[in-house]
Amino acid sequence: MKLIPDKQLLQKAIQLDALTAALAHGLSYDKFLLRHYKYWAFDHEITHSLLEDTKIILESLKKLSKIQCKKERFSMLKNIQNMTNNIYSYCRGLEYHSLENKDYLGVYRKELTIFSAFFQKYFKAHTIH
Repeated sequence: MKLIPDKQLLQKAIQLDALTAALAHGLSYDKFLLRHYKYWAFDHEITHSLLEDTKIILESLKKLSKIQCKKERFSMLKNIQNMTNNIYSYCRGLEYHSLENKDYLGVYRKELTIFSAFFQKYFKAHTIH
């Protein structure tokens, strides 16, 4: 059985990736300029982790349709679930540490919650057989 990611889930992952880039830009983070800079501020560390995790989630969802082995598919689904939880933690860290862009963080968390709900439905539908 070839598993094709739900279009809504993939679309939400793309939107989440775009919002992450906008959030990084909103925190005055230039990912190309500071890519190899050693001494980042705490906000930059979290933003870099957000960017990396959303990219990995998007890539993992795209690769999911090519995986045939149930164990490997379940492992990748659990990995996506863990990264989603990490992103919630990063948002909490930005809320408590950063004084700016709290409204934008609220919008980002809402989109993350919607993505998480879609992903949970997808996870339940494709792991219980």
